[in-house]
Amino acid sequence: MNKSHHNERFKFKQLFTPLVLDKLPVRHTVRNITIPRRIMQFWDKDTPSDVQVLLAMNEAWADRHNVIYDFFDETAALKYLSQKVVNGYALSDVFKACFHPAMKADFFRLAYLFDLGGLYIDADNVVADQADTVFSYDRDLVFLNVWLMRIRNGYIAVGQRSKLIEMCLKQAVLNVMTLAKTEKRIAILTGPYLFTSQLHSLLQNDNDYKVYIVKSTKNTGFYRDATDVLDKKLKYKNTDMNWQIAQEKPLVEKFLIEFRADPSKLGSYRKVGSKSLKFGIDLEGLISVSEVHLSSILLNGNCMDIFIRALLRCKKHQRAIEVLEQAIKAGNRNPALLCHLANMNMGPARVKFDEALDLAEEAYTKAPEEIEPILAYARILVKKNQHEESLNIMKKGLLNHPNNTKLINFYNQQLSAVECS
Repeated sequence: MNKSHHNERFKFKQLFTPLVLDKLPVRHTVRNITIPRRIMQFWDKDTPSDVQVLLAMNEAWADRHNVIYDFFDETAALKYLSQKVVNGYALSDVFKACFHPAMKADFFRLAYLFDLGGLYIDADNVVADQADTVFSYDRDLVFLNVWLMRIRNGYIAVGQRSKLIEMCLKQAVLNVMTLAKTEKRIAILTGPYLFTSQLHSLLQNDNDYKVYIVKSTKNTGFYRDATDVLDKKLKYKNTDMNWQIAQEKPLVEKFLIEFRADPSKLGSYRKVGSKSLKFGIDLEGLISVSEVHLSSILLNGNCMDIFIRALLRCKKHQRAIEVLEQAIKAGNRNPALLCHLANMNMGPARVKFDEALDLAEEAYTKAPEEIEPILAYARILVKKNQHEESLNIMKKGLLNHPNNTKLINFYNQQLSAVECS
């Protein structure tokens, strides 16, 4: 994280943290209800079948709860925006200037919500029953990603002519029409960063504006995502229709070309390699340039961790073992690498439990508060029938990571096994 990003995140944190709620406020009984009973969703064109399933569930939810449901595609959105002007720009022209479907969705929700208010929810989420509570509020509702200190604009509930939406709409118009030729980061132009910066400014300068800021977690009962409902990721998430892939792909490809020609670019390897892994962008290319400059990354624990993860994602298990053993032999005993080799030594093709135990114990000793060493050590202790020791390791881990799903699930699984034995 660069210095300016860190300072900005700290600035947002100072203002937002005291206001953040852990869960949705209870239903109000006041008369001045602000948020209209309507839901809007958007998909530009050719809606995928799995997304259609989620949209149908939201429409059915709206019908059950006596809520107006509006769905717009690109054609309907342009018709709605015709004749509307902000900052001297026709909103239909601004919409057309948005260079990715996600930008169009970002922009259109602002225009719609400013006019009509209500609840917007992304097409890859499903409204949960508790969401009906928001229609009793006397103020806007937003959700905050506490770790990134960013407002999640994928689900937001506001009143008509909301001050927040008005500010976001005006700034989005200027961003798209004046900045988008050089600035390609959608989050800044029309997305979460835009919402965050405008809300920060509004709260600093307008004491009359009231808003609920709720911590963005599934525990709020406000929404369910596609993996909850369909038990799998939406197919479009792995394509350029995913705005994050569309945004990051050119940067990853540019780095791979530059790094292949010039190993001094190593400083960007971790950041770009992490994005390649996260979004599955050109993993074979990442592996290829890593092999070319293996000597440059061999003793860099973070870079090697990314290289190994790329090899494993591409099912190059034997090569991963060879590179791991080479790095460790050369003196790179990074906990992440020790965990990788420990886990692979437990695989059916190797079954080297004693070696795995030594590696995992060393990784855990070096990084006892990190999740992967905790899990690797605990799992191998189970394989060695040292169940009580494994549970003790997990208990310590849960003290530092009480909400980590992996730790919770493995601990409960082992606890049940011990109780039944």
